[in-house]
Amino acid sequence: MTVTGSGLQSVLSEALKAIHIGITVSSVDGEILYTNRADAEMHGYAVEELRGKDARLFAPQQLWVPAKLKRLKIINTWHRESLNVRKDGTVFPVELCSDVLLDKTGAPIGIVTTCQNISERKSIEQELVRKALQDCLTGLPNRALFMDRLQHSLQRATRRRNHHFAVLFLDVDHFKQVNDSLGHLAGDELLRSIAERLVACLRPGDTVARIGGDEFTILLDELRDRKEAIEVARRIARDFRIPFPIDGLQVHASVSIGIAYNEKREVAPEELLRNADTALYRAKMNGRARHVVFTRAAMPA
Repeated sequence: MTVTGSGLQSVLSEALKAIHIGITVSSVDGEILYTNRADAEMHGYAVEELRGKDARLFAPQQLWVPAKLKRLKIINTWHRESLNVRKDGTVFPVELCSDVLLDKTGAPIGIVTTCQNISERKSIEQELVRKALQDCLTGLPNRALFMDRLQHSLQRATRRRNHHFAVLFLDVDHFKQVNDSLGHLAGDELLRSIAERLVACLRPGDTVARIGGDEFTILLDELRDRKEAIEVARRIARDFRIPFPIDGLQVHASVSIGIAYNEKREVAPEELLRNADTALYRAKMNGRARHVVFTRAAMPA
């Protein structure tokens, strides 16, 4: 059976009501001419509330664009991700696709926009990014994120001669003994406690990361002078004199620290981290629970 005329219009009307993607048609002045149930409900409205309203009602005011659409004549299809606002003022991420409607002369007469709520997709994407850049045990940045931030610091130092920073490489002294005597669960709890204490020792703009096992790295950015890095190392050593309450026990843990400063010559992030690791090795060789500053003259080849 072929449906034509008013019957076809009725079918199309019901289809637009049933579809789960939001659809809104507005005039060249931005007045909403039509919106389907999905779009209205997505934004917390009834369909009847939206007819005749400004289509920018859906967008946070700071994202408003001019309502006149004549300048959109050259645009065929406009895909973008943005933020929309519900009737109650809450904001959520959306994927929008707009097409300018033209009359027979090619003049714009309106615009049709489809809208999909992508909150769930964004949440999944953010979780994947978090897992890719965050240590799952401590919640600290992992090696990948630390190296990225270190690279940015090196780039700033290249542009600004007075930009000073330092990398600290830390290793928990005798951590294996904790794992062997108290078990891996206690060892994990100790690492989480160490992470919290390290964060408390730093400024908000600094970065502490766990790069594996019982090894941590710290990026001290925007240093006034090199003494600040040594002061931080001493503060860490002092705070670590307080035992960690683990599984009903008071566990003592110290750290050995290697310090490397950004140099006048350009270096790769990996080289700077390796310099700090070399200084850490010397600190452990000198008896642990201490810090050593990397200098090319003093370090073994």
